[in-house]
Amino acid sequence: MKPLYYNSGTFGFVETSDETYVGWIGQEDPTLRPNMRELAVRISAPVPQNLAGLVRQLWESVGGPIWFTPGSYWAYELQDGGEHYMPALLRSVKIDPQPMEDLNQGSALEFCQDEIDVSSDFLRAVIEQTQITDYGIIFPNAPIIGLVHHHRQIWWRVKDATWQTRLRELPAIL
Repeated sequence: MKPLYYNSGTFGFVETSDETYVGWIGQEDPTLRPNMRELAVRISAPVPQNLAGLVRQLWESVGGPIWFTPGSYWAYELQDGGEHYMPALLRSVKIDPQPMEDLNQGSALEFCQDEIDVSSDFLRAVIEQTQITDYGIIFPNAPIIGLVHHHRQIWWRVKDATWQTRLRELPAIL
């Protein structure tokens, strides 16, 4: 993996020639380019709850930890982009936001498998409340990188056809 922007929590793969995308979206999004619209899988309502549930199921398949990153950096998320909810949300998962308030980089929050319930609630709250910023979901044990988009979508970058298929088929269980 490599950071896509200096000091941000947005990551991509070093080698992108075999990278593919899958999007999980709720409502129709007219801002999507036509070629990306073809890669989107519709998710039924309630979208935040269902997206968080799908990530949970994906995580159960992948195993290991999950990393959660700000799309920009923590100072922005805590002072501008998510100031209306992120400090309290971090406290709800026993993370003190104060040391992060001036942090100008996007260090990952790591959740372990025994924190799957609390991390699912955390992700659902982010999807419900984010308005102008995006976040990352990274599975360090698999070639999967997610972008939690502020339009209540998750866009996945994958480098493995098996995981691409799994990401396309997983929403069918809803």
